[in-house]
Amino acid sequence: MQIDKADFHRFLTIKEGLDASSVRHCMCRIGILNTWLSEQENELTKEGVEKFFAGLKAKGLKNNSLNTYRFMFRHLVSYCKDRGLSADFFDGFKSFKKTKPDIVIFTHEEIEKILNTSLTYGKPNLILLPLCCP
Repeated sequence: MQIDKADFHRFLTIKEGLDASSVRHCMCRIGILNTWLSEQENELTKEGVEKFFAGLKAKGLKNNSLNTYRFMFRHLVSYCKDRGLSADFFDGFKSFKKTKPDIVIFTHEEIEKILNTSLTYGKPNLILLPLCCP
């Protein structure tokens, strides 16, 4: 089963009331899901969704990126319920643990270099040239 992109877009915009950037992200991900659904006879079931996320994880996507797909799936469930389609394919899925980037700590030498950097504020010095030659 493929998701009708135009109908899903309309649903996200009108019934869900998402802003333009959220709709754009969902539409990008629904395109990826539709492509996946058309390959190898994949289906929109609990096992199929697990397989879809496993494939994304195998491609190297991090948890924060996987959560953007989860966001799309939550709206897809609402869409399926609204349209009278099977919507139990995402039951029991929890968000992926968010990861934070490592904090970079400066060495004493780097801190000293930053502190010793001279900064000049204001207008730069202008060199005035005579307008006419003597």
